[in-house]
Amino acid sequence: MIRVLVVDDHPLVRDGLTAVLRVEPDMDVVGAVGTAEAALALMERARPDVLVVDNSLPGMSGVDACEEVTRRGHRPRVVVLSGSPSASLMRRAVTAGAVGFVAKDSATAVLRDAVRSANAGDAYFDPSLARFVVELAGRGTRRRGPYGLTPAELDVVALLPKGLMNREIATALGIKENTVKTHLRHALRKLAVRDRAQAAAIVVKEGLG
Repeated sequence: MIRVLVVDDHPLVRDGLTAVLRVEPDMDVVGAVGTAEAALALMERARPDVLVVDNSLPGMSGVDACEEVTRRGHRPRVVVLSGSPSASLMRRAVTAGAVGFVAKDSATAVLRDAVRSANAGDAYFDPSLARFVVELAGRGTRRRGPYGLTPAELDVVALLPKGLMNREIATALGIKENTVKTHLRHALRKLAVRDRAQAAAIVVKEGLG
């Protein structure tokens, strides 16, 4: 029996995900909560095999939760859901340790396949997102890029020439504004510049966007 913990902040969506998985004879939903923090607190008692987590959550995002699960060395393998999937978000999820990535508007069979694959230790990417998988393979999943930037830091600075503010960058990348600030602070240090304008100039000059 695959023990699944579901995380989504919208009650109707959470109930729907739970219902879809509960009818499967080889799955048992051991918990359904609205935040990543609640899921992490429940982890030891629920002992899930697979964590199905929406990326867009209040507080800690799904990718952030995946990083924390990986850091703690917990058993659950993570499947990240996204209502706004992108190649950059998929890359961050994989880098964080996720083994599955599913668009929230996909068929229910896709989610079930993702859970079974994750439990078996196999990677699973939503077939409807094949174009992102190709882009991901093309760019690679290197942990360090030019100037020692991580993929997440590179995603943030690549948007600076567009004149986007932190909140707009967060929306574009599907992450929290505080996460953008952290990545930007680290990126400015690695680029050896004082502000975002100087960083944007390097992005344009070096073709990092």
